[in-house]
Amino acid sequence: MVNSLEDFQAFHDNSQAKTVGIDIFMTYLVEFSNATTPEKQDIRLEIFADIRPREFLRPIGRLENNQRPLLKYTIYSTNVTWGEDLSNHLDRQYDQIIIRDKLAKVNNILDKVADSLVFGMFVSILFSMLVLWGFF
Repeated sequence: MVNSLEDFQAFHDNSQAKTVGIDIFMTYLVEFSNATTPEKQDIRLEIFADIRPREFLRPIGRLENNQRPLLKYTIYSTNVTWGEDLSNHLDRQYDQIIIRDKLAKVNNILDKVADSLVFGMFVSILFSMLVLWGFF
């Protein structure tokens, strides 16, 4: 089990298991201005490539519709304002990740098209037609 930064830096996974995601649960003590003692605040972050490994108790027939990635956070807070502020920060970060992911997908499609033989032939034919059109 990894319980510290040093543990994480020294960890080398030699198993044959496939990592499909992470589930991080963080606990903080926060001193709010209106409280006399620090209050416990929890944040849970779940990132999974596919939810099937965590849903092993469901019947197999029901898994097919749920084979999608999961990106989720949960905030357990005694102070609503603190929870909302943190939620807004996380939402902005998630939005950037989602936008970057969509751009990466578009770039992958463009790379595949540009690498295809048909695309090269199309560009050559188009260039030849423009050259010939310029002569007439």
